[in-house]
Amino acid sequence: MRCLILIAILLSMLASAQQPQPEKIAAVQKGELREARASWWGFDPEDSTAALTAAIASRVPRLIVDRMPSPWITGKTLNLVSNQEIVFEEGTELLAKAGEFKGPGDVLVCLRDIENVTLRGLGSGA
Repeated sequence: MRCLILIAILLSMLASAQQPQPEKIAAVQKGELREARASWWGFDPEDSTAALTAAIASRVPRLIVDRMPSPWITGKTLNLVSNQEIVFEEGTELLAKAGEFKGPGDVLVCLRDIENVTLRGLGSGA
């Protein structure tokens, strides 16, 4: 019975991971798309730092952080860029990876030397 439970948990974790979508990323890089979803860069329920960092660095004007089966977890500071709107879909969670942010000056999101940035959370009724 324990083996079946372990297999179910592993399958659930694999199902919640999202693979990158290079064709959509290429369209963003070419400037063909002005809106993108963070999940296009991938999603890992254990650590999505690389995907979130790449999605933000794409400089797409409107980045949607889509709701996933579990929180977006980052192990490093996310450095935002100018002229970008980041929209968190209803129910989306962004969490610091446990044990990674230990210093008194450590931050989850950094807005240093940038301008024209909007962070929007879409809740019920929005």
